[in-house]
Amino acid sequence: MSPTTATLRVNESRSFSATVKNTTNTAVQWTATAGTISPTGQFTAPATIPAGGTVTVRATSAADPTKSATAVVTIQNAKPTITALDPAAVNTGLAYTLRIRGSNFLPSSTVTLEGKPAVPRFLSTTELEVSAVAENPAGNSIDVIVSNPDPGASSSSTRGLTVNAPVKVTMSPTSTTVRGGATVKFNAFVSNTAVTTVDWFVNEIPGGNTMVGTIDATGLYTAPAAPPAARVDVKVVSRHDARGFAVATVNLQNPIPVLTSASPVVAKTGTSPAPLVQPSPLNPSLTVAPQANNTTTFTLNGSLFTPSSKVFLGAFELATTYVNSGQLRATAILAPVAGQMTTLRVVNPAPGGGESGRVVVRVENAQELMAYGSAIRFLEQASYGADPASIAKLQAIGRGAWLAEQFRAPM
Repeated sequence: MSPTTATLRVNESRSFSATVKNTTNTAVQWTATAGTISPTGQFTAPATIPAGGTVTVRATSAADPTKSATAVVTIQNAKPTITALDPAAVNTGLAYTLRIRGSNFLPSSTVTLEGKPAVPRFLSTTELEVSAVAENPAGNSIDVIVSNPDPGASSSSTRGLTVNAPVKVTMSPTSTTVRGGATVKFNAFVSNTAVTTVDWFVNEIPGGNTMVGTIDATGLYTAPAAPPAARVDVKVVSRHDARGFAVATVNLQNPIPVLTSASPVVAKTGTSPAPLVQPSPLNPSLTVAPQANNTTTFTLNGSLFTPSSKVFLGAFELATTYVNSGQLRATAILAPVAGQMTTLRVVNPAPGGGESGRVVVRVENAQELMAYGSAIRFLEQASYGADPASIAKLQAIGRGAWLAEQFRAPM
């Protein structure tokens, strides 16, 4: 046989030849204790090293099977090859996990990173994984080498792992003003890494809450309906490297309230006369019974109300109770109103704030003995003119009682 000895790495091949003498039949039969061999003597080493580390290749004469020759093949580990690194770049000072892809990796393979040994995790013959900290400064690279042990110890060629500067995060806008209940979109920009996912916080609360406002995964911030403070901070942090973050200031302002309805829209004045005996000029001693106070409670519905919202009836502020951001209650003892028509409105104070639209309210006298128009005409003829108070009084007590009062009045 030729050769009689050989050294091959796993899965490698080579040809053997045999010479048969003293017969015209020179055919041989090829066999091997491991691996495979073709009828023409092409031997392929096994995928793993056999016990003892060698394979015997035999050529047996077809003319006389008692005659044969052998060769001993020593089997060695394959030489590892690196084809890719994932990730291809890491950030200086940051811990990372590196997936090394290639071929001919073994459970006993070792890895060096910039000449320093690292213990890999064997995933398959084509993948290894190793964890480390990027100590090289930015702009350099880390040399990655995979080595297989004896028999036939060998190493891969060097593969460079790029080292980038620390992750940098910026955001836009960096400062903004928003009213309660309104939204503003923040955009995050991540550099020095291929991993651009981020997490959002409001006042260090992941995603925020209803008190300070909420922010979703896209950076859309929704201010609280009733801002508890004049300012909150929105923070964005790189999920890849928490050292990379940015902060924006959000100045909160009260919203402009929206008033959609109110009840009642017809109310009575707060002075409600008791049943009257209608006086007359012939009996001026008759008097009007004392008047009692009636309190009117208005319920106002809408949105963007705050605990500091105030309700106004015309120009007068009413005692206001905050129910929720969609409802207020206001109470008052109503005075007569010129023309009997006025409006309800809601005002949110500074910062921001503003005034809602208005709901018309009719304020009627608690008891009317005269129509509003008749009272105006009578007073224009019988006095120096009409005002809301005198109109309301005349409506409440009637023409006779009013004349009786005038007759009793000192000249």
